[in-house]
Amino acid sequence: MDNFEWQDGYNSRFGLYFIDFKNNLTRHQKVSGKWYSNFLKPGYNPKNDEL
Repeated sequence: MDNFEWQDGYNSRFGLYFIDFKNNLTRHQKVSGKWYSNFLKPGYNPKNDEL
């Protein structure tokens, strides 16, 4: 647990996935998660990013 968690508790959301607490804890990949997924693929080229 880091200072962000201590300071904001459950109010601040961060990470690679959005968790929908009202819909059976469904997980939705955020833009940062999609970027990281592409970054880990072999032959990643940052010039092809579409963010």
